[in-house]
Amino acid sequence: REALDGAATLARTLAEERTHAIELFDAQRIDEAEAVWARAGALAQELEARQLRAQRAIESALPYDPDRPALRTLAARALFERWRTSRDPLARDDLAERIVALDRGGRQAELLRARASLALTSDPPGATVSIRRLAAAASAPELLGRTPLEVPLGHGSYLLELSVDDRPAVRLPVLLERGEHLATEVPIPEASAIPPGFVYVPPGRFVLGSLDDGPLRRSFFRAPPAHTATTAGYLIARHEVTFGEWIAFLEQLPPAERARRTPRARISANVALELLPRGATWELQMRPAGHTYVARAGEPIRYRGRDRRAAQDWLRMPVSAVSYDDALAFAAWLDGTGRVPGARVCSEREWERAARGADARPLPSGEHLAPDDANIDVTYGQRPETFGPDEVGSHPGSRSVFGVDDLAGNVWEIVAPAGPGLGPTDRGGSFYEDELTALVVNRNPSEPGKRYPLLGLRLCATPRHAKLAQGGQPTSRSTGASGPATPPSSR
Repeated sequence: REALDGAATLARTLAEERTHAIELFDAQRIDEAEAVWARAGALAQELEARQLRAQRAIESALPYDPDRPALRTLAARALFERWRTSRDPLARDDLAERIVALDRGGRQAELLRARASLALTSDPPGATVSIRRLAAAASAPELLGRTPLEVPLGHGSYLLELSVDDRPAVRLPVLLERGEHLATEVPIPEASAIPPGFVYVPPGRFVLGSLDDGPLRRSFFRAPPAHTATTAGYLIARHEVTFGEWIAFLEQLPPAERARRTPRARISANVALELLPRGATWELQMRPAGHTYVARAGEPIRYRGRDRRAAQDWLRMPVSAVSYDDALAFAAWLDGTGRVPGARVCSEREWERAARGADARPLPSGEHLAPDDANIDVTYGQRPETFGPDEVGSHPGSRSVFGVDDLAGNVWEIVAPAGPGLGPTDRGGSFYEDELTALVVNRNPSEPGKRYPLLGLRLCATPRHAKLAQGGQPTSRSTGASGPATPPSSR
């Protein structure tokens, strides 16, 4: 008991350090954040050593009187303290099972068996709500009823769909902790509030960052430690901006600006791209990996060596070789002309939430990426002649829970700077890189003027209606089982 009490004091200090580090990460004070997080890591190691010493001392006594209630309660408490401070989802699940089996109806077992509950309202009210569990084996949708409603649920990751009248259905992924009560209001926009090709993401919370706390791995991804974050309501394009859409923008510009905004980039003799005016039409010259493809508008790109998707309408391919500054000009044009009111470059949080949903899934579609689920290096056999972008939406296997395509692979996507004095970031990987690069957590810091043959963009937009842009942020309370700074995984 003395050992456990001492460990509990250290656990409180650890929780404070982790919270402080996350606040620094969110404020983009990265060097300070890493220093505090490293300090928290050392505390976590010391805490685990103390907890294990206490647990082993208790377990050494259990064989002498395995049914003694006080001893079993003490053993369960030792495991419970480890469960509360662990950030490893698999370890937490294993510890929870051991606690429930050991405690035999005690307080720790009761806390871990406590069901979560969800209180849901909508604007307008009376929305029909369906729900399905998101896991390795996803369940079929189940009708819950109409808003307002409150339902008990097991802990884990779910996808809700709300629909009312003739308005487009709204998807809301939620992640529930053991014993948590989550209350949230979901605005449901009219069809006229959503521009063609966009989806509405309602206000909500999600897991931001990397579950892997190893400094080398996080350094590779340039990602903060996983923690809960929120966004207001926003709109995001289902697809990356295409060459066809970019050409429509170019043709409305004065000649000098048109020349400045026309895609072109070269990084080596084998990788280059340029869009060229040819009289009243346009021509794409693309060298994705050593072989040059040339086609005018109305003519397809025909990839060598592919056994599928060999012929591509390049006007429907994602535009690339444009910069963040170009992206800002394009978004301002869409907003100013009323084509997409409120158009802008997505923020990092918006991009990551659209890709991930609410849980800690590593990829938009879940835990794994089959070769044809996205356009990455293995999709067409890793042969240089087969590399190149595909028409947007060609790989529904990597579609996110919000219904957004190509957030993994195809081309990198520019997102807005995460704070003052910072540059934009590239997200999502490309057809030229592997699955590791396409993971949701991967961030590639960039520069406002950088052009790259594999770099394109996707747009977001701020809804004009204030309720859609803000809405009711989720509130939650727990029945008592508190966990670490990281929510549970998608399992």
